[in-house]
Amino acid sequence: MDRATISSAVDSLAVVTADPPVTRTALVLGKRLSDASRRLVGITGLAVAFAGGAAPFTESRVANAAVRLEDPAFGPAFERGGGSGARAVFASRRQPRTGEEWYDRARSLHDDERWDEAIEAFRKAMDLGYREETAAYNIACGYARKRDADRAFEWLGKAMDLGFAAHSYLDSDDDLDSLQSDPRMTDLKRKAKTRKAEKKRGDATAQLARVEALLANPGQDGSGLFAAGKRLLDMGEYDGAARAFLGAAERGHREGTSLYNAACSLARKGDKVAALDTLHRSLEAGYDDPKHLDRDDDLDAIRNEPRFEELKRLADELKLPAGNIFGGYLELGQSVDARKAAVRYRNHLKAHPGCGRAHANLGYVALRLDELEAARDAFLKAVEAGHRKPTMMYNLACSYARLGQKDAAFEWLFKAMDAGLDVRSLLENDDDLDKLRGDPRFRKAKRQAAER
Repeated sequence: MDRATISSAVDSLAVVTADPPVTRTALVLGKRLSDASRRLVGITGLAVAFAGGAAPFTESRVANAAVRLEDPAFGPAFERGGGSGARAVFASRRQPRTGEEWYDRARSLHDDERWDEAIEAFRKAMDLGYREETAAYNIACGYARKRDADRAFEWLGKAMDLGFAAHSYLDSDDDLDSLQSDPRMTDLKRKAKTRKAEKKRGDATAQLARVEALLANPGQDGSGLFAAGKRLLDMGEYDGAARAFLGAAERGHREGTSLYNAACSLARKGDKVAALDTLHRSLEAGYDDPKHLDRDDDLDAIRNEPRFEELKRLADELKLPAGNIFGGYLELGQSVDARKAAVRYRNHLKAHPGCGRAHANLGYVALRLDELEAARDAFLKAVEAGHRKPTMMYNLACSYARLGQKDAAFEWLFKAMDAGLDVRSLLENDDDLDKLRGDPRFRKAKRQAAER
């Protein structure tokens, strides 16, 4: 049974990073690759010449060919499939036409320490509108390498005015070593730090406004709120992040993970009670990575709270068995784990009979163990508890289908669809529904799922 869309998943918070500029530090690795490709191109070019019946190379002709093939423009054109033999050599020697090609040439020239030519190539890339802020920064690096401090600071200023985030490079880029003792560098670093803070405030303001707009629109599915929450958490806007994640959870978007991230945001904010309450909710909604609770530094503020240990025990009690519990053949060890898990869920339900997640997990393992009546009863109780109702309705349809009770199976299948569950891939691939496939109602379900 394919539960890829209905089982709980644990997702690490995404960290969005930007591509670094083409600086000397980054180009060191690029040079190694470039040299290797040039050697290959050189050998290939010579082989083509011999294969074409050219006259034998003299020592001087070999030297000239090597110089020609070492041209920084040759490698990229050849590697892009610019042709073979004489046509490849001809294509490689033409002038760059686009900003990207000028930028690529500038990279190679900078790597070869041909500073003046690299500067000129970066300027041509800028003239064509390609990565202007990064090209300006690399021009500054070229001037710094030439020890032309005045022009280097001039171009660093231009790069920052164009929006280049220089703060993280001014201290660490060895292209700028010759500028570090200049008093202007101290002022520039201060300016870069200020601009970084201003940009962060501006970005946070924009994300907070987006969250409010999404919360005000009930038609949104929650994915936008989840994405905005991740950005705000990364920015340190913990209150806004918590609001976004809670909004995503309310709209059913990755409910367990959304609530977990909301708990992390609240813990970072310092609201320990709300963080613990929300973490509890995330576990009951299906968040299923007990070990992550011990590793996640977002939860450091609540880690020493007595209730945190209780929640760790709850996470262990409610975790699903290891391996693929939702489809495929259960090996012996998996069957044993599933039965042990069923015992855990039943023990938990004795103390907490209204726990929807425990009923749902008991239904999952019972279905996999072919205990079909037990699975049906567990999923019914999960629906009554309000736990992920569309998903539980679908699982009821699967249980009834495997029991051969087609009318009940279709009733719950259409209920799940009416509740908003996207069942298109499930109708195609879930073998729990095999007994329904010849029924006209199954074709109706597929048609309605496609229309929705």
